[in-house]
Amino acid sequence: MLRATFALVVVLVARNVLAAADDTPPRIQHTPPTSAQAGQPLSIEATVEDESGVFEPMLYHRAKGAPTYSATQLVPAGGKKYVAAIVTPASPELEYFIEAFDNKGNGPSRPGMPEQPHRIRIGGGSAPIVASAPEEAPVESAPPPAVDIVSDASGGLTMTEVGGPMGARGPWSYVTLGVGAAAALAGVYFGISARSAAGDWAAATDQAAYKDAESRAQSAATLATVSWIASGAVTAGGAAMFFLTRF
Repeated sequence: MLRATFALVVVLVARNVLAAADDTPPRIQHTPPTSAQAGQPLSIEATVEDESGVFEPMLYHRAKGAPTYSATQLVPAGGKKYVAAIVTPASPELEYFIEAFDNKGNGPSRPGMPEQPHRIRIGGGSAPIVASAPEEAPVESAPPPAVDIVSDASGGLTMTEVGGPMGARGPWSYVTLGVGAAAALAGVYFGISARSAAGDWAAATDQAAYKDAESRAQSAATLATVSWIASGAVTAGGAAMFFLTRF
């Protein structure tokens, strides 16, 4: 009995010595959730520990683009685990960070920061915007070429295209139409690439992957749009050359 009492006293003294010498902020371990659903409850968990004890760890959260954060206290959930329960906003993303001090005022410790918060993609909110290929404007049919109808020496009729014989077209109209078709294929390729990158964007679980997928999706969408616009313009020019000129 005396030995057990002595051991308990040693433990308490050691704890008090460590607490008195404590000048470091709490240690926080946290794994962000991979996904959430708009309007549904969401639990954010973290393990927080400190020799001096933990003082009211807080969760700061907001919908993406909101000017300020809302604060929710994390409550003890057994051992060194703390949890905060919130309702997921109807937004494409939830932004948040955790902040904790110890009982001596050391801190804060923060997984995430106000300027660089953790981000969770939210299902049921607005989907990422991916530019789709614009519909190609219909090309109006060119009017038939002007012709002269003359009588030959035998009394028959001959039809001749004004400006030269009919069908005497040069190669440039075909080259232009080929370039327009190539631009359309490029638009299809970049459109598919944009949709693939958008899928990676929506499935990203960390900030680096999210930024990379976002950049690839936006670049591919821009290239797809430019390719389709170029295809429409070049195809219209090629059709005009084909029907109206001999180039």
